[in-house]
Amino acid sequence: MTKKKEKKGTIDKTILKLYEPDRFFVLILTTVLLVFISWYIIYPDMIEREMLFWFFAATSQSMAALLAIIGMMAVFRYQDMQMRLRNLYDSIKGYISGGEILHYFSNQNPASWEDSTIVSRVKELIKNKPDNLPEQIENNLDVSVIVMESHERLRGDIVELAKPPVLTILITFMVSVFSILFVNIFFSQYHLNLIGLIITLFMIVLITSSILFIVKYINITLTKY
Repeated sequence: MTKKKEKKGTIDKTILKLYEPDRFFVLILTTVLLVFISWYIIYPDMIEREMLFWFFAATSQSMAALLAIIGMMAVFRYQDMQMRLRNLYDSIKGYISGGEILHYFSNQNPASWEDSTIVSRVKELIKNKPDNLPEQIENNLDVSVIVMESHERLRGDIVELAKPPVLTILITFMVSVFSILFVNIFFSQYHLNLIGLIITLFMIVLITSSILFIVKYINITLTKY
């Protein structure tokens, strides 16, 4: 079954499902929010302008660091998958160059083929299925195509999987920077006002989501890829 192509810049729906909130996410987020709200109700004067300023500043710096970490992991996993594909491409090229089936490809030199054309060339041969093509060779080529297509799909998934956490981290970073600039409007005299409270709660949701998304990304890429 072929994978339906998504529009450029969008996130695959199957990838988004992997990041859907689960019980663990809801439990962590609810606990963090309840602790903060309880603390704010009991000690409303504890949150000062300077404290909130440094909270937003630390958040922006942390998000920049998390973005670097997930970027490094995505590049590492992508290069790892690219290396696996390179070995597969070289393997199938060597198999075809062995001489036994080279004539089915008009005696072309497989070493000169572009990697992106290997799967389509082999699939075309299987589709046309010459009468004198041995069944064992056909099966070997068919398995090679399945493995190569699987790895090509996984290579694309590595990039797609990084989109939700990267997007969440970027939003958190931008909101924190914006909040630093306008921290004074979050206070009425010496108390955190409604706008400040909403922004702070929103930031807590974003921070928690960013961290849990990264944990999920690490877990998915290390266990499934």
